[in-house]
Amino acid sequence: AKWTGNYAVGYMWKKRGKAFGVHEVLQYDLYGNIAETTGSNIFVVMESGLVLTPPLDCVLDGINRRRAIEILTALGYQVREQHITLGHIANAREIFLTGTWSGIVPVSVLLTVGRRCGRSSWTVCCPHRVR
Repeated sequence: AKWTGNYAVGYMWKKRGKAFGVHEVLQYDLYGNIAETTGSNIFVVMESGLVLTPPLDCVLDGINRRRAIEILTALGYQVREQHITLGHIANAREIFLTGTWSGIVPVSVLLTVGRRCGRSSWTVCCPHRVR
């Protein structure tokens, strides 16, 4: 919702998601690709270690998004800006979000399928905890 400047829609979906017990709701671009959540940019870490994040044609270029890309790249991860589908989400090793208010947050559960925070999210979120 941020990339369209329509914060009201994001708020509406976040409120509706909370009624179902979720903290965030995926938002799609005009072509059905995952763009972001109601208030955060999304990063998807694939089994290969490749980190995907949607391109700037459908998301806001957030400060924490840029910082996460810088940190991941400095740590040796390959980060690719590309459109993300539900297939990427379903096959992800891990997922994390970045936002102005939230900082960098690992996704622990998505669509009732348990997801554990993997090493790359903790490296970005809490580098002092990674050894």
